[in-house]
Amino acid sequence: VTEDDVMTTTISWLFFLVHHLAIQHSFAALHQCNSNDLHCEILCGDNGCENDEINCNGAASCNVQCVGVSSCADAVINGTGSSNLTVQCHNQDACSSTTIYCSSADECRVECHGYEACWFAHVVAAANQPLSVDCKEQYGCYYLSVDAAEAAILSITNCAGYSGICYDMSLRCPVSALTADATATCIIQGERGSNGFDGSFGSSIYATRGFDDVLFDGTGSFSGYAGVTMLCGTDFGSRCLVDADAWHCDAAEADQTCNSPPIGTADTSAPTTSAPPSDPTFLDLWFYSCDAKAPLDEWALETGDYSVVQGAAAVDCPLQGADCWNLLDVATISRTTDTTGVSNITFTYSLSSTGVNGAERCEIDYSVDGQTYSVIETVSTDISPGVVVNRTFTPRDVVNLFIVRLHHTGNAHNCYFDDLRLSGIPFAVPSTTTSPTTATSTSASPTSAAPTSAAPTSAAPT
Repeated sequence: VTEDDVMTTTISWLFFLVHHLAIQHSFAALHQCNSNDLHCEILCGDNGCENDEINCNGAASCNVQCVGVSSCADAVINGTGSSNLTVQCHNQDACSSTTIYCSSADECRVECHGYEACWFAHVVAAANQPLSVDCKEQYGCYYLSVDAAEAAILSITNCAGYSGICYDMSLRCPVSALTADATATCIIQGERGSNGFDGSFGSSIYATRGFDDVLFDGTGSFSGYAGVTMLCGTDFGSRCLVDADAWHCDAAEADQTCNSPPIGTADTSAPTTSAPPSDPTFLDLWFYSCDAKAPLDEWALETGDYSVVQGAAAVDCPLQGADCWNLLDVATISRTTDTTGVSNITFTYSLSSTGVNGAERCEIDYSVDGQTYSVIETVSTDISPGVVVNRTFTPRDVVNLFIVRLHHTGNAHNCYFDDLRLSGIPFAVPSTTTSPTTATSTSASPTSAAPTSAAPTSAAPT
């Protein structure tokens, strides 16, 4: 298997799906603990805390129990002020597309125990603290992304026994001590393959020191679909497909650097996502539905050209039927944005491809200085339209400038882009009009709706 046989997934060690991001996102309600609580429990039944903000608010111990169907879906759980945080996603879609900010003072534990319990959830670990994620049930941790770059240790446990349980994950691992005999600080426990840790579109592990940072505690073989990609180096510039049966680069891979990368200085830049405002309010900096060409003073056409795919031809577009952009022969278009005064910069996009082969690539990269570019995603095989609606990338190094480029490196017209959005949280956040409510228990008993095989759909942008 070569790199041309797999899709290299996004460099978004924190790419979670944004379902309901509109021009201004307001939470439906605020659930919070009292700052003097020694122990606080927030209980959410069916849809009980969906699209809400949950704030542990300095409670010594915070336990968020998402026990109903879609109970905490699309919510933001802020545990940064608590001594420790436990989030129990214990039902179907309980924490689907949920963002979790871990405790800054002690252990953080997330339990994904239910059908698609943590589908497209995004977990941000605190600096120098341990994070554990426990997976259970079919698709329990499917598409989960974890940013644990600053954590003391990351443990992903029980990736075994259920179909797709740990598929297509994206993990940003802590950096182990920069010595030859360092102990791995990123641990994945379970099985390789369709009933464990694997990838239909490709799981990605971002580890500065490659396999030296990561311990896989399990047995079995990867399925051979898109498998698992290891990305290493301080800028994650080296990558390889992981061998199906052993914990190292596949022998057919040209780049074997991640087997034993040079010991050097780790990237210790603080993640922009580690300390959210108490009332996170996302604002769009810009949004393109890609149903017409963009003005040249907004998107620069650097090379080649692009067209708008409409009507019957839009069947190849990411949203299958909705108009989209199609990059033509060896094309590059870019957008430069001043991000001064905005944190948590997030780039969301939809991508599909047809007939990609050989040296052809559909690629997205970004820069924060206009000189050095880092890859967000490189696609070297087909992505069927409608399979993955949105992908989200949250860079760690944005300060005042964000440049995004869309590329097509081949001679066929087969790279399709749609719903391009750049958003973030202004430093001065408007106050919410929602009255805070103290945490209360819901009387509704959680139900276990019959699982379905349909993937969650994204709300239409407004």
